[in-house]
Amino acid sequence: MNSRPCGRGLTQRSTRIALAVLLVLSHPLWAATIIVDETTCTLVDAITAANTETATGGCPAGSGADTIELTTDVALTAVDNHAMTDDNGLPVVTSEITILGGGFTIKRNLTAPPFRIFAVDSAGTLALDDVTVRNGLATGFGVGGIWSEGTLNLTNSTVTANSAPSGGPGGIYNFG
Repeated sequence: MNSRPCGRGLTQRSTRIALAVLLVLSHPLWAATIIVDETTCTLVDAITAANTETATGGCPAGSGADTIELTTDVALTAVDNHAMTDDNGLPVVTSEITILGGGFTIKRNLTAPPFRIFAVDSAGTLALDDVTVRNGLATGFGVGGIWSEGTLNLTNSTVTANSAPSGGPGGIYNFG
């Protein structure tokens, strides 16, 4: 005859469930993919969401190393912040972000005030894949396209028609 205490199966099942929950909760956060359409979710909001891991504007929260996917060109029209010796059109990258450009362009609108396009903080990592960065215009000693104090990786990307009238490089400055 097979006899076992009634509570043993329930205890084993509860233990398995508790272990499964702990395994899921202890797993590192999965990266988010944030889709930029410049209507619901803008590139400014997407970078902010990735940096802060908080939903911003119409963009979902980032989570760990994030991927931002462009579905259209991005034309920046205003200064977002002042950091690293100059005005910036996009939030400073302070986390790990990959931008999949899909052949689209990120540019300063020619009627916008002067500013550089990207700045990467020493703690940040920016990877640009298949994107063009253009029309950045530094106001002080800086760079018009990309100023990086962190990690910068470009794959199949172009940095063109950026300028720094006060003697800085026009396209890319990698500090450190």
